[in-house]
Amino acid sequence: MAGLSISATAPATALSSYNIKVAKEVVRVNTKVAVVVESLYSAKNCRLRVVGPAKSKTVKKKVRNSAARAKIRVPKVPGQYRVRAACRGSGTALSEPFAVVAATSPERASCDVVEMGFSAVDEDRTEALYGVIVRNASPELVADDVELALTFTNAAGAVIRTESENVRNIAPGSDVFVTGETSTGEVPASMTVQAKCTTETDTTEAVPGVVVGGVTRDLDSGGDFYWQGQFSNSFDQTLDSNSRVVAIFRDANGRIVGGDSTSLDSFITPGATGTWNAWACCYLGFTSLPSVQVMIFPRFE
Repeated sequence: MAGLSISATAPATALSSYNIKVAKEVVRVNTKVAVVVESLYSAKNCRLRVVGPAKSKTVKKKVRNSAARAKIRVPKVPGQYRVRAACRGSGTALSEPFAVVAATSPERASCDVVEMGFSAVDEDRTEALYGVIVRNASPELVADDVELALTFTNAAGAVIRTESENVRNIAPGSDVFVTGETSTGEVPASMTVQAKCTTETDTTEAVPGVVVGGVTRDLDSGGDFYWQGQFSNSFDQTLDSNSRVVAIFRDANGRIVGGDSTSLDSFITPGATGTWNAWACCYLGFTSLPSVQVMIFPRFE
């Protein structure tokens, strides 16, 4: 009886982003980045190229041990990029995005506390009203999962209250306003703020806040402070009514004395104008009309 000869070949696998590994999430312009395309059981060679705001030269590599390896020089234009891999027999796919930054740009996003302030009210309850401005200094990267830790101390330096704030993200080169109020039990003498964040290279979900002028302010005899305004939607998408409207309050010397937040009164279609109306209650204790900086953080329907 003749011997039976059996041969087996691994099944062809459709190429996907999972198979394309880029060595770094952040790469400086005009430098090389290592790329590996894995699980190439039927392909003999691959053509690799960095694509985005600009394109690199195409690099052709043979498949060895089911993988194609290359070092590709990225373009001289900063931005969000992907590696395009075209491997005969396995198909074509794009890698997950990575960032190409300018030669002088930081390789990580930042969440720097650039200004902060608070005011205390000691009537029926002791409250601290605070405002913080946080900046991402990176012009290309997103500051993600931003966490603020606020600490209030009394005149003796003892901690009387801690508070935390979370911000979804900060778009490249932009600021966010963070405001709130907290019960401190006794009048605080000082406030410190520490911030931490991670770096995200995908910029599609990070929309910078829009500074809005022309805010109407009113302080009535009972100490109620009203701040209202309107916003023209210059985006090509409808603004959700849950878009946050955040205000920083300043005294006559320009010092931050707190802040407030609200939402738009309704949806705003592209090209249309909408409004917001906010009321900060009497216990804030304002005796003179504070100035107001307003920023809208768009959410789209």
